[in-house]
Amino acid sequence: MADNTTKTTITPLEAAFIREHSGEDASKLLFRYSKESADDFDVAFCVLQIESRQRLGAKLPFFAACEEFVFPPSINSSQTSGELSAQYKSSLLKGGETMADLTCGLGIDAYFFSKKASKISCCEKQHWLCKIAESNFKTLKVDNCEFVSAACEDYLAQMQPCELIYLDPSRRDENLSRVYAIEDCSPNVIELQEQLLCKAPRVIIKLSPMSDLKSLCRDLNNVSDIHVVSVENECKEVLVELRRDHIGQLTFHAVNITKTTTDILSFNQETDETACEYALSKEQIGRFIYEPNASLMKIGRFGTLVEKYGFKKLHPHSHLFTCDTPIAHFHGRSFEIKEVRKPNAKALKDIKKANIVVRNFPQSVKELRAKTKIKEGGEDYLFFTTLCGEEKVCLLCKRI
Repeated sequence: MADNTTKTTITPLEAAFIREHSGEDASKLLFRYSKESADDFDVAFCVLQIESRQRLGAKLPFFAACEEFVFPPSINSSQTSGELSAQYKSSLLKGGETMADLTCGLGIDAYFFSKKASKISCCEKQHWLCKIAESNFKTLKVDNCEFVSAACEDYLAQMQPCELIYLDPSRRDENLSRVYAIEDCSPNVIELQEQLLCKAPRVIIKLSPMSDLKSLCRDLNNVSDIHVVSVENECKEVLVELRRDHIGQLTFHAVNITKTTTDILSFNQETDETACEYALSKEQIGRFIYEPNASLMKIGRFGTLVEKYGFKKLHPHSHLFTCDTPIAHFHGRSFEIKEVRKPNAKALKDIKKANIVVRNFPQSVKELRAKTKIKEGGEDYLFFTTLCGEEKVCLLCKRI
């Protein structure tokens, strides 16, 4: 029976077993069939493939559906790009570039890059993982990628120049604990940035959604663009673009991807300086309330929204906007306000079920449900929030 880290292919017998037991409990399968391994059938390997497909099927549906695709053991699923975000990254290529992926891993990003780039050099320091990725690419009939097993820093020092470098630094330290600061990731791109831009005029770095954007702008040079990428309104990653010849303003891109659409709002670094008018009392709240998507919330620069839609903001820290005009295709969630009420149990006693949202309010959703006895669900939304004059209100809304 082979070590799971050395297996790079799935035999026909193994594929049949994986297909037959795809919906079963992985641990029970391992116990039941533990003595049935043979030269062309490794039950532990098969169970690993079943468990990986169950765990990553929603995030990587194309790869999970490929019967011959090999998932490695101990894959860091939290850092592995999902297919939707990987497709977005590939859209940043013009087409025909030569590029290097210096932290290839399983190769999810490289696979989608391969559809646009003319040639990709894929570097992965773990030899066994590199061999699995190379074998998977042969299975997927990708022929414009070459694989090299080496440390990122070593390969960067000797590689030929190309048009684009991509890297996704590991967000685990030597004790396998999560890290978020860019200087704590491996490789340390702060130390490598000059060398990276010597090898390619454009560099794309994927970082944690927890990254501090101000720190990135301070610690990295030649930053031309920052993309904050959300999938179904959940922030998934921050992409930083460095350009060798960049001069001028930094551009932010707030990206929200769904299965059917990709919503992008781009604006420059200075847009946040736009003066924002506030709703000083509940009488100044408009007919509609708007909540920016997760990517806009992460960037925290709302001047473009104020300029574009003539919004008033409820409070500097509430991040809710209001106006009297219904807005089609807003970059976030839209609600029509039915009533403005006091935020107490007596004022809400007629409401039995609602979706509760808290924005800049002293009590949590759990505390408010306990206090008001309002059950979760239904079509109504209750926004508990604070106005600019520090008045606490509850907005009874319906989503539009």
